[in-house]
Amino acid sequence: MTLSAPLAKTLSAPRASPTQSISLGFRLRDSAITHRRPSCNFRRGARIYRNSAVSPPSVMYPVMHRRHFLGGLLLPSLLVWALRLDADQTAPDRLRGRLEAATEDRAGLRLPDGSFVELHGDEQTRKVLHDERLRGWDFEVHGRRRSDGGFDILPIHRAALFTYQGTKLMRVTYYCDVCAIRTYSPGMCMCCREDSRVDVVDPGAITKAGGS
Repeated sequence: MTLSAPLAKTLSAPRASPTQSISLGFRLRDSAITHRRPSCNFRRGARIYRNSAVSPPSVMYPVMHRRHFLGGLLLPSLLVWALRLDADQTAPDRLRGRLEAATEDRAGLRLPDGSFVELHGDEQTRKVLHDERLRGWDFEVHGRRRSDGGFDILPIHRAALFTYQGTKLMRVTYYCDVCAIRTYSPGMCMCCREDSRVDVVDPGAITKAGGS
């Protein structure tokens, strides 16, 4: 049987290899099309296509490593922490006057010139400032002055509440004689549940004993 010229030309043309790559990264294998995932070299920081029919793009997009991503998250936090640490290490401001409670929620110091400076602090510090037993005491607080004229006292664990006995500076603490427990804010003893008494002590004695 004689074949026509166009049909003979089609049949005589070489067949594509079953594993021959075609465009868009697909491969013809046993009459099935499977997608080939391009390999990436992350160490070089750019997508590199190897053993793939997909041509590499004209512009290489940078690949963000995990260490770069974590560094971008941690660096701002470290900077903020360093600034706070530097601020904490600088000498705090000091303010001295007579302790007064203007209202139930406001306490401050009456300075020698007659002016009143409102004091601010954490919850435990505010308990000390509103302790009726300390009203009118010659007080000294450590912290930072505010732009509005107030004064921020350092946290209770930073030893910022003092009183003068004569010319000697003493730290304000509270002590339970029954349980021999010292605290730094008024309230009931955590052990016997009795009220702790005010106990002013030499700041150096607490430091030598291992207190804050």
